[in-house]
Amino acid sequence: MRIGHNTISVVPAIIVIIMSLLALFAWPYAYYIFLKFIVIGTAAYYAYYLYQANGLNSIWFWIFIFIAILFNPFMPIYLGDRSLWSVIDIGLVIIVGIFLGVSRQQ
Repeated sequence: MRIGHNTISVVPAIIVIIMSLLALFAWPYAYYIFLKFIVIGTAAYYAYYLYQANGLNSIWFWIFIFIAILFNPFMPIYLGDRSLWSVIDIGLVIIVGIFLGVSRQQ
């Protein structure tokens, strides 16, 4: 996938999609913490390359910044029960999937 003049990997996005779908099932709490580290790393990775290509003018940059804040494992945001996080995980899968589709077309 190309962003600006850089070619970046789609592997982190695919890993996030798979892990977020797996998060819909019951796992030990450590899995969800691990997922947060994977998501924040992936969001930072894409935000960095989007910033390098477009500066602050890319909506995708801001979306990945928001994702990184939401999934931040260092200062977690507590949203209540698991059902709300399941909806957020599905939303994450959709957003990352759209990003992959849009990025492929460019």
